[in-house]
Amino acid sequence: MATSPDIVSPAMYLDGIPHTRFSEIMSNPGLMWHPYQDGGFWVVSRHSDVKAVSKQPKLFSSAIGHTNLWDLEADALEARRSIIDTDAPDHTRIRRLVSKVFTPRNINLWENVTREIAGELLDEFQRAGGGDWVNMVAAPLPIRVILSILGVPVSDADYLVELSNYLVEGTTDQPSLAPDAFGNTTNLRLLPFGSPASHALFEYGEQLGLKRKSDPKEDVVTQLVMAEEDGNRLSATEYRNLFHVLVFAGNETTRTAIAHGAMAFAEFPHQWERLEADSQI
Repeated sequence: MATSPDIVSPAMYLDGIPHTRFSEIMSNPGLMWHPYQDGGFWVVSRHSDVKAVSKQPKLFSSAIGHTNLWDLEADALEARRSIIDTDAPDHTRIRRLVSKVFTPRNINLWENVTREIAGELLDEFQRAGGGDWVNMVAAPLPIRVILSILGVPVSDADYLVELSNYLVEGTTDQPSLAPDAFGNTTNLRLLPFGSPASHALFEYGEQLGLKRKSDPKEDVVTQLVMAEEDGNRLSATEYRNLFHVLVFAGNETTRTAIAHGAMAFAEFPHQWERLEADSQI
């Protein structure tokens, strides 16, 4: 059995993306076993393998053990469970409810919103003569788009970015937040990332959901709290965890991708020239 090189330790990424390590993984056929603490996990690195795994939930479960690298107790599994930590039939039921929100019409509207916000940020970046790409473009773009789609006031953007940053920090050995930060009284092991920032994000989403139930708007939160099929609705836990995923996962991962994308173009300018010559690549 092939064993994967270490790709979990943060130290591996101090000098940039470890492409050599990734190439080593890709050069080996099949899956690779990655030891972690007292257990480990399988590294699935090829597109064809990812497709095969995603189509076999009985063999490769998202619900059993969740997407965490470490083991969680049963009550923590249930408290933290989101759509990405669910198998059929629950996953199918949630997808049917959520799919009513992500219609082609809505996606077209959101694309226009995204282009408008991106254009504004790029214009500001250009007028300033350049600057800090992360702070001026990569970080504000995804959160502004997400807040617009969800129906969250733009004035709350900085607060939600702050919560997202604390959630990332929650994966480290030395988080800076006290367990009772943001008024949290929940045991940290029951919160995503073991962070009180998750409590704050849950609370924010719950309050916004209550507002939309009494005063519906043309936004995603309204559609999520109103979604119904055959008498089924999202439970309170399903809604709050989905809100958590939409705000955090879409925000943190996208801003990181935009930042690294710009860095990659700076390191490989010929690729940028190819894109300029043919935007359909």
